[in-house]
Amino acid sequence: MATDEDEFDPKRLCADESMNITEDLPNGEHSQEKYACRDCLRRLDLRRTMTLQLASKEYLEKSICIMSSDSFAPPESFKDFGQFQKDYKILQEQMQAADGELNSLPICHDENCELNAAKRANEANVIQPNTSKNQVNFIPSPKRKTAWKNIKADKTQTPQIELSNPFSLLNEVNETTEQGTQQIANKTMPPINLKYSDDYEKMLESVQLTCGNTTNKLNNGFIKVFTENIDQYNKVQSHLKQQGFDYYLVRPRENRPIKAVIKNLSLHHDPERVKTSLTIAGFSVIRVTRLTQFRTRKPLPFLLVDLNNTPIAKEIFNVSKINHLEVKIEEYRGRRQIPQCFKCNDFFHTAEQCEMKPRCLKCSGVHQTNQCTIKHKIDNPTCINCGETGHVAAYRGCKKFPKINTPQQNRRTFHANQSLIQSNVSFAQLLRKNQPTTTSNESQQRAPLAQPIPASIPNSNTATSEFDINGLFEALRELQKLMSECPQLLNALREMKNKTETIDKLSLLMHACASNSNSNPT
Repeated sequence: MATDEDEFDPKRLCADESMNITEDLPNGEHSQEKYACRDCLRRLDLRRTMTLQLASKEYLEKSICIMSSDSFAPPESFKDFGQFQKDYKILQEQMQAADGELNSLPICHDENCELNAAKRANEANVIQPNTSKNQVNFIPSPKRKTAWKNIKADKTQTPQIELSNPFSLLNEVNETTEQGTQQIANKTMPPINLKYSDDYEKMLESVQLTCGNTTNKLNNGFIKVFTENIDQYNKVQSHLKQQGFDYYLVRPRENRPIKAVIKNLSLHHDPERVKTSLTIAGFSVIRVTRLTQFRTRKPLPFLLVDLNNTPIAKEIFNVSKINHLEVKIEEYRGRRQIPQCFKCNDFFHTAEQCEMKPRCLKCSGVHQTNQCTIKHKIDNPTCINCGETGHVAAYRGCKKFPKINTPQQNRRTFHANQSLIQSNVSFAQLLRKNQPTTTSNESQQRAPLAQPIPASIPNSNTATSEFDINGLFEALRELQKLMSECPQLLNALREMKNKTETIDKLSLLMHACASNSNSNPT
């Protein structure tokens, strides 16, 4: 039989609720352990698990996006790409299961539970003390009217309950992830240029069956394959590579290297020293080469620098000293010419982005020209593009070498006299001058129009400006006097219209002068 002391001993409830264990507490204090029901503990555990799962999901999404957006290597080349995709799918299924279980848990009604949301909300309310004003039968005294505004303001104020959402950061993570994925999806992908052949339909059908629908356009002997997103772009690229099709890529503009020209350095300055100096300064240098003349290949005192397109790459134009020497750095302005690949010796692309079979300029073999066993110059080579002898494929005079289209010039000649303003000419006169000719019937019905008054328009380009009008009149006066004194001369001038040859006309004039001199001897 239990004693009175045993009844007041503190007791602890075990997990299975089947036995009581006594515990001695110092100074007679009671235990104040926190209690939570089973559903609330499970809800808290699920929320912790979902927070960790969301962090793992963000890591996998960013890793997959980085691997997929690499334009220099397909995502399949990364050894963890396939495993990341599998883990991502498994993690999505686990998060959906945890979210469903969380929503299926019942609402806690246990008042003793420390995790009960209703209990925490009630404890946050302000508890009024038990004063005489709160008693039922208390009659308050009349209040002053001057204090009405303050009392009214106090009544309108309600205690603010601070609620914290432990999953508020998850929404921000989802928004940033969706924005990054949307930016990659909306990014315009450059086309994949597939070499045209007679069986191009089979090639495009295989691409469509494997990678989905694409937009295809023919241009300069190549089929431009446009994809919708970066995933399809990588699929098409890997499929063409596996099938052994000839194609080349176009590097996006934002990934192209930045080129700069360094001036004011010696002709014998080592390019490697410049590369080392720029690398120490923090620039990502690809290569430094010396420029040469196009035809003579004579070296020039200019260095060409290729930099990776990093955020600080354009700061190179602000550099004023290299290796303790003052320099001038300008943007590279290349020649306006069509590029030719050193690998396949085709046009409109470079060897860096070429995925076609190599062709040798010298022996037409399936290897690059720098790997050919023929090291000497061939006297009468054969072009691998046009098939003619006497030049190589790099010869710009080859009929297969593309020509740069020159801008079309305006062939219409400009006449300055057409834009001159004619003075002393009315609008009616110009209208009569430009009026079309009438038919015979119209000329019989209407009276002939008056001829416009000829206006003397000074113009340096016309024939009338070459003669002096006053001198012409004086010459005519002298001729009139001569004909009055020599009537034979007038008859000779009248007979000239019957003669066609100039000699005959001059002989008539000479005979008239001779007869006049004989008739009037001095």
